[in-house]
Amino acid sequence: MGKGFGLMKQHSEVSVIITCHTQERLGLLLAAIDSAKSQEPAPSSIVVSVDHEPQLLALLSDRLPDILVVENEFERGASGNRNSGALHTSSSLVAFLDDDAQARAGWLSALIEPFADPAVVCT
Repeated sequence: MGKGFGLMKQHSEVSVIITCHTQERLGLLLAAIDSAKSQEPAPSSIVVSVDHEPQLLALLSDRLPDILVVENEFERGASGNRNSGALHTSSSLVAFLDDDAQARAGWLSALIEPFADPAVVCT
């Protein structure tokens, strides 16, 4: 194993935060979650953060028992919603995925690969 493998292994724990705000995109959100689940390496956790939509929060909490679903604790909007999701992780790295996006195969590994270099702080 090369020198970089050990460094990357230190950072192999990564959580995926998926933010959402409307039931109208539920199908897209579920596809985003499935795409995150299928990543190699698998994320250490997937957190869905709901932006001030109590009905969507309840629906997702019931429908996704294996996913941590949280409510945006901050001001409405992408920034607060992402930060709320990140608060509920303990991994060394966090990746964000929009509810209307699907992560292609290799997405997560490509994001964390640069962390093999200790000078890298974000990708």
